[in-house]
Amino acid sequence: THRTYGSTLFDLTVPKERKKLSSLGKPSRYTRQELLSKKIPPEIIDMTSTTSVNYRFDNWGPKEAQKEILDAGALPHRVSLGWIENHYRWIVWKLACQIRSYPDVFMKDWKPETVLHQLLYRYEREVNQGHRPVLKKILEQDDIAAKHMVLAISDIIGVKAPAYYNTSSKYQLHLTDGWYQVSACIDVRMERAIVKGRLKIGHKLSICGAQLVGSRTTQSGLDDENAGRMLLLSANGCLPAAWDTRLGYHPKKYIIRSLPTIFDDGGMVTALDIIVCRKFPMLYTETLPNGKMVTRTAREEEEIRCGYGDMFDPTLLIPNFSGEGRSNVSETRPSPEERRVSGYFKIRICDYCAYSKYPQEEWATLLLQNANELNHMDITEGSRYKIFFVVPYHPKNKRYPGHYFKTTRMTRWEPAVVKHESPYYVPRCITSCSNIRQQDSSLDFNIAVVIIQSGPPKLEQINERKLWRQELYVTDQSQAICRIDLRLPIQLSSNLKGQVIGLANMRFELYDPKYDITCLKTTDESELFTKGSPSTDYMAKGIQALKSWIQSNTDSVAAVTERVQSIVQ
Repeated sequence: THRTYGSTLFDLTVPKERKKLSSLGKPSRYTRQELLSKKIPPEIIDMTSTTSVNYRFDNWGPKEAQKEILDAGALPHRVSLGWIENHYRWIVWKLACQIRSYPDVFMKDWKPETVLHQLLYRYEREVNQGHRPVLKKILEQDDIAAKHMVLAISDIIGVKAPAYYNTSSKYQLHLTDGWYQVSACIDVRMERAIVKGRLKIGHKLSICGAQLVGSRTTQSGLDDENAGRMLLLSANGCLPAAWDTRLGYHPKKYIIRSLPTIFDDGGMVTALDIIVCRKFPMLYTETLPNGKMVTRTAREEEEIRCGYGDMFDPTLLIPNFSGEGRSNVSETRPSPEERRVSGYFKIRICDYCAYSKYPQEEWATLLLQNANELNHMDITEGSRYKIFFVVPYHPKNKRYPGHYFKTTRMTRWEPAVVKHESPYYVPRCITSCSNIRQQDSSLDFNIAVVIIQSGPPKLEQINERKLWRQELYVTDQSQAICRIDLRLPIQLSSNLKGQVIGLANMRFELYDPKYDITCLKTTDESELFTKGSPSTDYMAKGIQALKSWIQSNTDSVAAVTERVQSIVQ
């Protein structure tokens, strides 16, 4: 049942012979001369959403329409002249647009009876049945502007200065749901689309993630320019909608963007459907009382929290690293209540779905801010998630190609079932020492190696941290040599010769053609695996395969050892 304020003025039963606009085919673009030759009046050709309210059908306009609706039985206090003028405006503009696109079909409807018929329909829907269109609900603050909706561009207005931060200094839009209108600020990316002619009056936009700004008082939708209320739009939250898409709420809750269609300067991304390709270890940033910022690994942070930073136990391992000792941390620490620490970690992501336009696609990097250990444990590589409301950002040091995103307070995660393999996802694997230099140097590498020679560990003080630096020469089944620059917050043994280890998330530094050596380095996001440390399936298999090879190829290992000794000496 629906609420009813008065007697029924319009039968809302959908007629059986009703046809959709799409049945007429795509709108034609007639020139002015072509329309004139079809005897279309100039006032229809020149009609805009602004001038339509002033148009009169032989002295018949909003006042006359109001009188006829009241005579039909409408409630006077529900049919103000402002209400009539608002809907009259959009009905007349819509009719003019339809005639300009389909002159042979709709010219017969250019008469007062058609306008009155549609006014009665709107009265029945909005007043008697209480059905409010999307913009009315938003302006009356009974719904949020972030929902997925389709609006039409009714006007493009030139401005002299941006109304809000990071918005266009040239244009604003007037948007309509066909019933009401709201102004909208756009970003610079959408401004460029207007300049290039890609956004025009009459185009429809699929919008998600908009924000309503301005006066906090409730508006009726009839107030002059809605008393400064505006929508904030971003390019990443808008897509062109098909010409025959219905205005109003969209049946899909969110706009899911593919990574190649996202703009770095396009604002909030409402939804992604992704596979987690890589997950990196948890890190912690502490802001010290003097304003300096220190980044630590999870085990370093745990040591400080537990208050045993000065202990030395060769059996304890920092997260992501295993070894035979650890560095002392600073003796003087603020109490846990005084410390300002935030956890974070990064993941590399790819689109779940394949897009024919993008047979090859770069991965993107997502920074999860204010994260904790449980967040880190919940996310696994190879899993599919729908992620809502992340923003692009520009990191100080861009390590990887592709987009960079970060989470916000609005960010939400939704696990999803992997029904088919993503063509862009490549699981982790072991890279042989001989193949590293042939790969993309911007990537991280995972290796299983045997240590041929290790240098003595040296203590360095870097950014309020004590790190042990050590040089390793390693090899694998390929018998190629890699030199690894280790920087760890733990002290390893000075004699690691013969140990088999796994290293994940290694960075390429350079290739030395003189000695045929590939140089790699660790970072805080690198992981080190030994016999006693937990490892993933691919790493465990790589380490076991290398151990088996060493047992049956002692001569090859000895030959590599001789080469390393000759280089070092």
